[in-house]
Amino acid sequence: TSDQLSRAITELEFYGLDEREINTFSAKIDAMTLADAKRIIQQYFPLDNLVFVLIGKASEIEPVAKKYAPKMETKSISQPGF
Repeated sequence: TSDQLSRAITELEFYGLDEREINTFSAKIDAMTLADAKRIIQQYFPLDNLVFVLIGKASEIEPVAKKYAPKMETKSISQPGF
């Protein structure tokens, strides 16, 4: 749409990018391999800093979350400083 196009052009200008960024973006994504994706994930999202924040009824969420989280901390909305 014209809104999407104007937003893309604005972002190019704001971030100082060339118009080729729009024209080649899809091709770059299609060319990405699984190895590329894993490398980028390891570089920018290291597991030692990984944190998930789950909001909801703890009694329902906790059993599922424990399957995936060796270390888990639960906080109640009524705790001071929350």
